[in-house]
Amino acid sequence: MEENKMGFSFANAVQEVSVELNVYQRVDGILNDVNVIHVFRHPTATELDKYRQKLAQFKGRKAKADFSGAATYLWAQTIVRVEGYDDLPKEEWKKFFLTDPIAKIHATSAVDELVAVASPAGDFEKN
Repeated sequence: MEENKMGFSFANAVQEVSVELNVYQRVDGILNDVNVIHVFRHPTATELDKYRQKLAQFKGRKAKADFSGAATYLWAQTIVRVEGYDDLPKEEWKKFFLTDPIAKIHATSAVDELVAVASPAGDFEKN
């Protein structure tokens, strides 16, 4: 008789993290919402450490938070693809997300969700 397994199997673990964002656009004067998706690979421990270092940099005794810089770093390192965008430049879509003001907001918002999933519970309190 075959054993009925109900637990987690690392061999079947999902290798990507999909973050769905609900964003707004105005078309012909009408505001509507659209879902877009940012698909990431799991960040490495080194990438998460560098992200945290960028979050709180010290100048003398003063801490300077740089969420945007930290988030764009982690986004650029771990993004695999984006879905749901109709007018992205095909060849340089990553560069577009790092330079366009609205796209950058989408990228940093997606990283906020990625870090919530990718960091062990309580990880930030330990450092």
